[in-house]
Amino acid sequence: MWFLWTVLSAFGALCVAWAVFGFLLPGRRAGALVCLCRDSHDAGCAIARYRWLWGLGLLACPLVLVDQGLSEEDLIWLEAQGVRVCTMEELAVRLEQEREEL
Repeated sequence: MWFLWTVLSAFGALCVAWAVFGFLLPGRRAGALVCLCRDSHDAGCAIARYRWLWGLGLLACPLVLVDQGLSEEDLIWLEAQGVRVCTMEELAVRLEQEREEL
C-alpha cells in the first residue's frame, strides 16, 4: 500500500511541476490541421473537436478543411465560422501559404 501511495504522490508532484513550469516550454505554431469533409456533419464535427482542443491549449495551428462535396450553404456557413476551406487541387497552394506564415 505504501508503494502505491509513493507512486501516486510522485505522479502528483510531477503534474504540479508541469503545471507550474509549463510556461517555460517552447510553444510554437507548427503546421496545419487538414480535414477532409464530404458533408456538413463532417465539417461540424471537425470544427467542434478543433475548438475543444484549441480551448484546452493542446492545439495551436490553423484548421484547413478540404471540400469533397460540400454544398454552397455549407461553404457559406463554414466561411461565417472563420474556417479556411479549399479544394483538393488548392490544398498544395494553401499548405504552402501556411508554411510561409509560420
